[in-house]
Amino acid sequence: MLAVFVALLAGLFPVSLRADFSYQESARAMGGALYTPLPRVSTKWIKGNRMAEVTKEHVTVIDLDKETVTEMDLAKKTYSAVPFVQIKQMMPNTEAVFKASGSPAEQTKMVGVLKAKETIWRLTAEDHSMVIVIDAWFAPMPGYDEVRAFGRKLGAKMGYAFGSAMWPFGMGREDALVGFAEAAKEMNHADGAPLQTTVKIVAGDAAAAPEAILPAPFPPETTKNAAGVALSRLGMGPKKRSDQPRSAGSLIEILTELTNLSLAPIDAAKFEVPQGFKEVPRRADKN
Repeated sequence: MLAVFVALLAGLFPVSLRADFSYQESARAMGGALYTPLPRVSTKWIKGNRMAEVTKEHVTVIDLDKETVTEMDLAKKTYSAVPFVQIKQMMPNTEAVFKASGSPAEQTKMVGVLKAKETIWRLTAEDHSMVIVIDAWFAPMPGYDEVRAFGRKLGAKMGYAFGSAMWPFGMGREDALVGFAEAAKEMNHADGAPLQTTVKIVAGDAAAAPEAILPAPFPPETTKNAAGVALSRLGMGPKKRSDQPRSAGSLIEILTELTNLSLAPIDAAKFEVPQGFKEVPRRADKN
């Protein structure tokens, strides 16, 4: 009788059960003075306590159980694994504190075939030196709870900024990384999937007017995976810095879009290092 009851519950609430989830994420900087990585498009897979970010040439796997970030270079057939503890030791330290305020707006619009509702947050640095404004469009999406659950676990272990779409765009400003962490935390507690998100950051005197017009969009360039860029920030990959001054004013505007959301099963083997790949020393090991 109990088995029948459990089966009935499973039929009534299928999305409450553990499921695989995947989606495509595109992110690009629209303008600003911060260091900005190349525009990028990646596919993300979530399966239990593992998340993989996949591009044409790279796979990055974050494993919450093993507490490692594994980078695979598909072209060179090499890989390296970095423990969470080592990454945390190299993460920037800052005393910046942000306070968040915001509420759902009345606006709705169609994002693809889904009707999305707008939510706007304003995150203000305690010393009023920086303001981050998030304008996100959420739509109900069965299975996206898996992404949120992973985000909460990763946030508890590594902080909310690491692994988020916004992390690479904060390079060069430790206070921006703190703001991104708060932004990711707020978004992770919202309902639905953030199909389209615009993040604007202003600093200095311009923080009093976050609606200020930012520079023209950057020209499109080759894509690059986010986690690889994040590790570069920690001294584990090639570095590239913008020559633009980091003065007061508009820092950056980021547009992130989610597409191809799917509940299709994901082969667990895709999260493993392929046979024949050679382990290479981490950059931190060479220093």
